[in-house]
Amino acid sequence: MIDWLSSFNLLAADPKGGDGAQFFLSMMPLLILFVLFYVIILGPQRKAAKTHKTMLSELKKNDRVITRGGIMGSVASVEPDGTKVTIKIDDNTRIPIHRSYIEHVLGDEDNADKIDKPS
Repeated sequence: MIDWLSSFNLLAADPKGGDGAQFFLSMMPLLILFVLFYVIILGPQRKAAKTHKTMLSELKKNDRVITRGGIMGSVASVEPDGTKVTIKIDDNTRIPIHRSYIEHVLGDEDNADKIDKPS
C-alpha cells in the first residue's frame, strides 16, 4: 500500500532545496481567505453575541421583550440565579422561559406604550 502522505511530501518538495519564501507565497491566498472570513463573518457575529449578552444581563422587571418564538410580553419576574424569566403576556397569562430565549428588549412599558400608540 502506498503511503499517500509521503508521496505528497515528495511531490511538494522543492528539488532545489529552496528557502521557505515560495511556501509562504503559496500559502498567502489561504491566509487572505482566512482573514476575510474573520472580518466578514466571525467579527460581526462576536459583536452581536456580546451585544445580546449585555442586553440579557441588563434585563429587569417590566421590560417589554420578544422571544425567539415571537411571543411578546413584559418581564414579570427574574429568578435570583438569573437563568429563568417569567413573561407576562396578558393579565392572567405568565410563561416561564430561559433567559437566553429572549431575542430583543423593547424597553419598559411606559416607553413601549408611547411607541405603540400613534400621536
